Amino acid sequence: MSKVKVLILLAFLLGFYNNVKAQTEDEVIERYLESIGGITQLKTVSSVFSEGKFQYQGNEFPFKTYAKSPGFYKIEIGKPATPFVQSYDGRAGWRIDGFNNNSKLVLLKGGAALSFPNGAEVELESPFIDYRKKGNIPELVSKEKVGDRECLKMKLTRKSGKIEYYFFDGITAHLLLKQSQVKMAGKLVWVDTYFSDFRKIENLLIPFKTERKVKDEVISVATTDKLELNTEIAESQFLP
Repeated sequence: MSKVKVLILLAFLLGFYNNVKAQTEDEVIERYLESIGGITQLKTVSSVFSEGKFQYQGNEFPFKTYAKSPGFYKIEIGKPATPFVQSYDGRAGWRIDGFNNNSKLVLLKGGAALSFPNGAEVELESPFIDYRKKGNIPELVSKEKVGDRECLKMKLTRKSGKIEYYFFDGITAHLLLKQSQVKMAGKLVWVDTYFSDFRKIENLLIPFKTERKVKDEVISVATTDKLELNTEIAESQFLP
């Protein structure tokens, strides 16, 4: 490669890097949080209940999710006679795997307690709220397209060391894609979670459709039909 071509390439790469860094991590995160309702409104959420349809391996099942501050989460998928149920109370969890015709309740500890099916979201509060206090480190990486939307790609290193990637729409600042590692069949794989069908509930913008893929293969689609914020959820709901 000639010296001229090398200089042109370096100039292009430097310009691209400076374009990405024109916005700081703080600015991108602030825009994102404002676009979905703002920190003040987000912090008023103490519980979330949702229900809808869950498509998995060519089949469709009803689902319900329950989340309650500070760290309670539960998901129910399938019919009452043969459900998949998993719950977490902030310390430990349990599971009944109706998908594998197992009605026995299994207690879960450590990472297994937070390993929900297909990387289902278990956090009530965004990792970008007070991320410094949480020990999360964001880093703008590049600009990439998600579908036809140009996005800012951000790497987030959790306090635990876990790495995730988030793609924010360059115009609306909405979160369109999250990439994270999930254990499937005993192996860690990268799962792409796409968010769409954004709707306003109590002045908060919430995605009502979540599609998860491994590479280009769709592994599940969750479509929310009903969502309630700050509804009363008893802590006993999360106990075995």
